[in-house]
Parts: sequence; C-alpha cells; structure tokens
Amino acid sequence: MWEQDDGYEALRAGSIDGTDAAPHDHAIVRAMKAHYNPRCDEKIQGDPHLTLFVGRLCPHTTEDTLAAVFGRCGTVARLRIVRDIVTGESRRYAFVTFVDAKSTQEAFLVRGFAGLLAGVLRAGSQ
Repeated sequence: MWEQDDGYEALRAGSIDGTDAAPHDHAIVRAMKAHYNPRCDEKIQGDPHLTLFVGRLCPHTTEDTLAAVFGRCGTVARLRIVRDIVTGESRRYAFVTFVDAKSTQEAFLVRGFAGLLAGVLRAGSQ
C-alpha cells in the first residue's frame, strides 16, 4: 500500500490518509533521510519466505521454548529472539525460520496456535 515502483515512501507511510505533502514530525524526516540495506545487516539471515515474525512474547520466553513449540510444525532452521543491545532483555518478538515452505505454511496456518503459545505469549505480560 505504501510502496511504489521506486520503493518505500516514508512521507506517505507516516500519513493518516497518504496525502501529506510535508512531514509532520521528526521521525518521518529521519526515515526519509535513512539509507538502509538489509543485505548489509549481519543479523539478517535466511530466506524471508521461510521466516515467521512472532510478536507479543512473554519477556521470559526462551529460544528453547519457541523451538519446542514451532518444532511441532517442522524443522526449525534458525530462531532468534530479538534482545536489547544494552541490557540483553527480550524485546518480546522473534523470527523463526524453517527449512522448507511446507513447514512455514503449516506454522502460519495452524489452528489453535494461540493455545500452544499461551504461556509463551502472555505469561508475565505487562
């Protein structure tokens, strides 16, 4: 929706209705000036088509817990809970990469996953 042929448009993405002609805050100005190439980020690995984003994690969720839950859908190739660079505390979201598209699709579509993840997502949530 906010992409055109020549890429991401921070001004349109930051607009309520997509019609702003001038930035309304400094975050949009920073986004407009930013140059980010995900291919140069060493933390990004794997195929994006085989990777799921998992949000609203409990702050105490571990990689082992997520591996056990998502391992029910197939072989997990890589799993990363994103952590604060200074404190090391969980930022409460993760990326799970599977070895094949079938496992990724199953994990994405599985019914009742909320029940499997209830302790992972909500226990200790604030």
